[in-house]
Amino acid sequence: MFKEKFDLGYGDANSLAHVTRNIDEFSSANEINADDAVLEIYAGKSEPLRLVHDAVMTEIEQIGDFEIAAKKKYLSLRRRKQFATVGPGRKDDSRWV
Repeated sequence: MFKEKFDLGYGDANSLAHVTRNIDEFSSANEINADDAVLEIYAGKSEPLRLVHDAVMTEIEQIGDFEIAAKKKYLSLRRRKQFATVGPGRKDDSRWV
């Protein structure tokens, strides 16, 4: 269909077919649940900082509706654009000293 309708070559049409077929699988597999991400972010040495995280999130929730996009090492807080990130940071991060 892609070859005929869009005048694509075999390789391009084949790639497009694979992408469109797997797009739902790909998007759901890459979504990270915020609650699961928080457990993973604050595991191990960062566990004591979980109390700080919870307090910060409680305060931020008072500003109104926003979306939480979980990343591997932090949470991205967004409305139309990202306005904050919440995470434990790094031990060697001198920006906060």
